[in-house]
Amino acid sequence: MRLLLLLIFMAPTLVSWAQTSGGGLKAGLNFSKFNRSASESRIGLHVGGYYQQMVHEQFGLVPEALLSLEGDDNTSFTNLNIAIGLRYFFIKELSAELVPQLGFVLGDENTNAKSLNFSIGLGAMYQLNAKVGLGARYYSGLTNLYEPVNAPNIKNNTFQLSSYIKL
Repeated sequence: MRLLLLLIFMAPTLVSWAQTSGGGLKAGLNFSKFNRSASESRIGLHVGGYYQQMVHEQFGLVPEALLSLEGDDNTSFTNLNIAIGLRYFFIKELSAELVPQLGFVLGDENTNAKSLNFSIGLGAMYQLNAKVGLGARYYSGLTNLYEPVNAPNIKNNTFQLSSYIKL
């Protein structure tokens, strides 16, 4: 009997999770630059997938895997970025994001670059309809990109404009 009552009371929550959880594709533009660089930003692309799992009516967890072209106008990196974001919904269509991210360097023009970097992102997303959303996010690099230890402390900062398509 207790189990039946529990299921009855949890049913609306489970149904709302099912309606708002799901995955899809994400793609867009990067504008990236090193923090100590006088050079111009590099414009690159990012493409990958995401999955949003609602954990509360207003909170969702969003893991992502993106292939991303970053750097500045002198150096470019191809990263595999793995992120797990926390999304807060102000209203059904508008949310803010806090996104820690690990970047695995797959290819670069500089052989002294570290193969792993860490950054933290802040952003916002607007859901245009049930299938399409637009987002903007700023990532601030937290780790030095170069070795050895006595190298200058250079971090990658990236601004992203993205479109989301729910599958």
